[in-house]
Amino acid sequence: MTFPYDIPITLKIIGALSAGLGSMLLAWRVKTILKWVVYCLVVRSHIIIFPEVVLNSSKRTDSLSACSKAGKH
Repeated sequence: MTFPYDIPITLKIIGALSAGLGSMLLAWRVKTILKWVVYCLVVRSHIIIFPEVVLNSSKRTDSLSACSKAGKH
């Protein structure tokens, strides 16, 4: 590869390389931020769903124990 000796062409090449590198860096940052957003949404959904699951399972066990007590009488 020969390096051009014309200053404007050299600066254009350096600018193009810098812009390409900047675009790749920006894409990587966006990917990382979106990954964290997805993680936060998953955790949030688990926090919202978990108490409901616990409450429903305790209601089921209470109703099962009440049925078993009623059957013994």
